[in-house]
Amino acid sequence: MGFEVEPFSVKHGYTPPFKDLDGATAALSTCSKAKPVTHDMPPQPISVAGEVLWSYDVRWEYSDVKWASRSDV
Repeated sequence: MGFEVEPFSVKHGYTPPFKDLDGATAALSTCSKAKPVTHDMPPQPISVAGEVLWSYDVRWEYSDVKWASRSDV
């Protein structure tokens, strides 16, 4: 078993407010099935009092290693 982490910064976009009075979260215009996050997107600028939105994605890949042998590395 194993994993690979590929961090990068993206300036996410959405239509404010991010959460409404019912607690529903706004959809990100920069992150969806139709428009996945890529390395060519503009990075998130950082300031002392700025807002930072974060997201993550998981991609599963098939392996020929049997379940019982997954820790035999």
